[in-house]
Amino acid sequence: MKRLLTALRNEKSYKDLCRHLTDPAGKKKYPVLASGLCEGAADLFYAALIDDLKQTGPALLILPSEKECAKTAAALEDFGLRPMLYQLRDMVLQNIVASHELEHERLAVLDAILTGKCDAVLTTPDAAMQYTMPPAVLKNLSRTIRIDGSYDPDELCRFLVACGYTAVDMVDAVGQFSKRGGILDIYPPNLEKPVRIEFFDTVIDRMTYFDVITQRFSETVDSFYVTPVREVISSAEARKKLADEVRTLIGKTKNETIKNALYDEREALLSDRELNCIDKYISFIYPQKACLFDYFGKDSPVFLQEYPQILNRAKAFDWQESENIKQLLQNGLVAGAFCEYSCGIARFRETLENRPAVIVNGFVSRMDDVKLDGIFTFASKQTGGCYDDLAVLQEEIGDYLALGYRVYVSVESEMAGKNLAALLKEAGYESSFNEPTPSGPLSLLVAPRLPGFELSAEKTALISSTRGMNSASGGIRRGSVTRKKETRNSEKI
Repeated sequence: MKRLLTALRNEKSYKDLCRHLTDPAGKKKYPVLASGLCEGAADLFYAALIDDLKQTGPALLILPSEKECAKTAAALEDFGLRPMLYQLRDMVLQNIVASHELEHERLAVLDAILTGKCDAVLTTPDAAMQYTMPPAVLKNLSRTIRIDGSYDPDELCRFLVACGYTAVDMVDAVGQFSKRGGILDIYPPNLEKPVRIEFFDTVIDRMTYFDVITQRFSETVDSFYVTPVREVISSAEARKKLADEVRTLIGKTKNETIKNALYDEREALLSDRELNCIDKYISFIYPQKACLFDYFGKDSPVFLQEYPQILNRAKAFDWQESENIKQLLQNGLVAGAFCEYSCGIARFRETLENRPAVIVNGFVSRMDDVKLDGIFTFASKQTGGCYDDLAVLQEEIGDYLALGYRVYVSVESEMAGKNLAALLKEAGYESSFNEPTPSGPLSLLVAPRLPGFELSAEKTALISSTRGMNSASGGIRRGSVTRKKETRNSEKI
């Protein structure tokens, strides 16, 4: 994979773009445009820049859809990076019971950004714009518990309640804790199994993972990290103030159904019961208002793939949010002073300014609503997949080698690579597999989720022998049998 990254880094356009982004004296008021990067080549581009700019912190990648986020994240993993997905969630604006699994996943991503446990976060524009827990609050509600530390069990329980955990008799799900004498069980959302802490007064005698079904412990734990389980967490003081606001709403409405719903909300707030629709009051509980953008510093790189599509999705989300707010206000279910759930288009555009931001479009297109500091053009094209057809693969390799290309073939696994190397050797093609510095022009590498592409300027091509990674085709895709000089076509078979 290093050779592929080196090939891209040798391109003049990449060098110029990287120099622009890293020059401390240079002005980066507006984003730059990188065009001509096909699928696969764009993944290589992201991997190279994320690695080259890693000293500035994790990168933020905004893509048009969840599917694109998942595909790009998989490709980045093939490069040895640590990507994480941050998804849009449905805020609970009615007093109904809902799952909080997606909140757990989002909070894990936000914590990974703050603690440096990821290299990149991939998201859609609407998810990035949606309000969440502010960074300062997340830091205050996160704690490492160590076996050599001293902790008051009752104080720990109060801390867990403040983080949104639920006290139960026996822990069997994420977000629960249980205290029985000197034993405290906790199930944080960032762990696969809950942890049992055995206290001797305030000293921890033992910490172990345990099974929620059998309740038997397994391996011991030296330390573990506790994070909140809800994005919207209210203090006792905030709940009292919010109860007063709800009482004002009750006095204004004449609709008995809505009035009864608000009475239920107020009663939950005053009795410390869980308020299922606490999301409705996120702007009241967090007056500082924060979204995903607030977790990235001004030096963190931001990538936007296919900006026109991203902007269309952001505008559609903004419109839908305004319609939802109108409905809430008309029904008298929330006060206009804190009826806000996302940052809006203006803040979205501001995020691209005064930072290393790159718009990655396959083709140069008009973007009248965004100013650019520069345009950098790359020459790349997608190659065909040759899985299950050794003859086609050999033909592709031979055509590229005849043109003086350095050829890489991606395989599913170590075993697949060894088998393919043996087959190619029988056909007269010597190849290297997983060698740090391959000597010949043909190499095999394990990259099952990276689509094939070629970089014309550097005469480098990646051919995918793995199934289903070439999205331009529904099945087998192959290049032309013949090439004249530097021209190349492709066709389906």
